Amino acid sequence: MAADLGLMALAIAALSALYAFVVAILGGTQRRPEYTESARRAALVVMPLLTLACLTIIYANLVGDYSLEYTYRVSNSTTPAFLRITALWGGQNGSILFWNWLMSLYIFFVFLRPWKSNRDLLPWVIAVSIGTQAFFILLTLFFANPFASMWLPAGSLAAQASSCRPWEDPITAAVFQPANFVRCVPTNGAGLNPLLRHPGMIIHPPMLYLGFVGLTIPFAYAIGSLLARNKTDSWIRASRRVTLIAWLFLSVGLLLGARWAYDVLGWGGYWGWDPVENSALLPWLVATAFLHSVIIQEKRGMFKVWNVILIALSFALMIVGTLATRTGIISSVHAFARSTLGVPFLGFTAVVLVGSAVLIASCWHLLKSDNKLDSFLSREAMFLLNNAVFMILTFTVFVGTWYSIFTELLTGEKLTVGPPVYNLLVGPQVAALILLMGIGPLVAWHKSSPEALGKMTWKPAVFAVAVMVLLFVTGVNMLFVLIGFGVVAFTLAATVAEYWRGMRARHKLSGENYFAAFTHLIARNRRRYGGYLIHLGVLVMGIGVIGSLNYQVQTQRSLTPGGTMQIGDYTITYERALTCDPTVGISGDCAEWYTDRGRDIMVIAGYMTVARPGQPTVRVAPYREIFLNGTGELTPPGILSSVGEDLYLLFLGEQSGFGTIKAYINPLIQFLWIGGLILVIGTLIAMWPTPIERRQAVAVPERVGTLKVVK
Repeated sequence: MAADLGLMALAIAALSALYAFVVAILGGTQRRPEYTESARRAALVVMPLLTLACLTIIYANLVGDYSLEYTYRVSNSTTPAFLRITALWGGQNGSILFWNWLMSLYIFFVFLRPWKSNRDLLPWVIAVSIGTQAFFILLTLFFANPFASMWLPAGSLAAQASSCRPWEDPITAAVFQPANFVRCVPTNGAGLNPLLRHPGMIIHPPMLYLGFVGLTIPFAYAIGSLLARNKTDSWIRASRRVTLIAWLFLSVGLLLGARWAYDVLGWGGYWGWDPVENSALLPWLVATAFLHSVIIQEKRGMFKVWNVILIALSFALMIVGTLATRTGIISSVHAFARSTLGVPFLGFTAVVLVGSAVLIASCWHLLKSDNKLDSFLSREAMFLLNNAVFMILTFTVFVGTWYSIFTELLTGEKLTVGPPVYNLLVGPQVAALILLMGIGPLVAWHKSSPEALGKMTWKPAVFAVAVMVLLFVTGVNMLFVLIGFGVVAFTLAATVAEYWRGMRARHKLSGENYFAAFTHLIARNRRRYGGYLIHLGVLVMGIGVIGSLNYQVQTQRSLTPGGTMQIGDYTITYERALTCDPTVGISGDCAEWYTDRGRDIMVIAGYMTVARPGQPTVRVAPYREIFLNGTGELTPPGILSSVGEDLYLLFLGEQSGFGTIKAYINPLIQFLWIGGLILVIGTLIAMWPTPIERRQAVAVPERVGTLKVVK
């Protein structure tokens, strides 16, 4: 059967990864290039094997092979075909297999290219990356096997197939047929988790996973450089682009997660400081600090130890975040159920942290800075301060995320940290980061004077004060909101000024018009001006966060048909409720609700019209989804968007002829999504190689024989 083929592919992938790991170490320690080449080829084989394993799960989901425990849990006869495909990552075991496949893609493309440079790093980069891959494949094979079968006691009648159950021992069930039991096929599956049926969840997990597993590659380069005793910065240059790719995917994953929460969970917000949300944020924060700090190493040969620590910490936080998500150790709407994965994850995390610490300590002499900090008023100092704030922010979020575990271990009482506490602590730290984002580019390298800095900052400062005064005059009287908008305005003006100075210089030198000067400016220095565009995206997002967080308006009313309610300048008229139960038939208006929806969901829709002065009346229908298998319900909203705000409507149901409607106004929320798009564009520009970069090769000494420069 197809499942046996997938299990065989998974097992061979595990053997290939282990072989590559061992032989790569031998190639590095014994200086045997042929061993290294054999390890590289074995590492390349893993991706096609895992592709085959994934395809067999997708095939089982599509054809309804419920003899597989995983297919039984995530699919059924009413699940639409596209959701059966995406159900590959809709459950614990399949998502870990999918995670493995995504990691194998990174490894495949990194080692597919010819390594004409950094040959001394190659065996160690292979060993670290494929060693990580081997851990996750073995974890899949022995603790979260998606190919485990459903079983019945031997001698049971086929009619008893409804009593099929998974075998509790995943190793025995996956590899050996348990004694006195036979494989069976349930008549139908349980179906996909209701929370995962939204289109946002089709793409959100892959983006987040691509960000998570992508951190394996820069970690492998950093540790590989230490193991090879390489004193150069070649690992930085070789891994910079893949680090940006991983960071981009992680950023997109976080944004899509926020959008999914906004569109599906029906609570009027997009970020609730959920522990699993935070677990994805933590490696992003450290990776962001690394991407800033590494500039100093490239420019001035400083912060070498710090950069290795940052990349090791980001990788470790990725593993810890995966631990939080996969084991159910922390309660979250995003987390999988409790599992037996905690012990291997904790063990692997300990190996990463202790191994990295020991290796960094033993290679401390290789990581000495080439230069020292000349002045606290310099761009290097601004980067250092930026990193310090990032680390304080990371520590704050980490403690808040794991606070319930800490308190339970220490006091026996489980206490949690809520959004108000996070907002109170995190707000000033983010404001400090945004302020540094504006000041940093205005400070000179090596050393700057207060007079020179004042000359560069007075115009952005005046603009910021003007914005604050204007907001105060128009009715914004909350001090922290005024300060927040003022900080954003200062950095926005400083960042735009950087573009303006570059455009004006090109215009004067070459006579280009300003639009041409702008495009050529970016094309000639994509990394710098792409980075500024990322900053602009963050600033635009900041406008959306400040507005929606502090000026959200909400109200709730129960209305009879024809009744109205008011929120802001919106008039909402309740028309009627529609209940669609697929168990009693689908017809009339209900048919439109089931074009792409499973037949295991009851829909209760509330039809209403929204009128606003000077605009046409709009009809919306927010609804409730009640899952007939008893797994819960969702309340997706009806959203009317404009540049200035969203009207966010929820229908909570009808009782005794009264329909209950909850309404929110979320000011400036569109700036959050627009800013996210700008951030993505800026990242693509920053990591896109220039023609010169594509022609350049890193020149490094070979570790065997005489020194050799590769051009």
